[in-house]
Amino acid sequence: MQKLPITAIILAQNEAHVIERALKSVQFADDILVVDGGSQDETVAIAKRENARVVVNAWPGFGEQRNLSLREAKHDWVLVVDADERV
Repeated sequence: MQKLPITAIILAQNEAHVIERALKSVQFADDILVVDGGSQDETVAIAKRENARVVVNAWPGFGEQRNLSLREAKHDWVLVVDADERV
């Protein structure tokens, strides 16, 4: 499958029960980034297993976490998906 030059971003914290499906739904993106707020479940392990880049950053609030994720994106085009959403 040809990957699109887009960064798919998922902000997460303790989302192990839903994140795998979200990650599978954005496999068309050539950069998948999970910004984790300090999960205490398997969220980070699942993200890494699904070949996502993971940045762990203690939750500073939604706006600041979103801005961090945009700075970490490899591409100008981004798609932000909640951990419980599917594309």
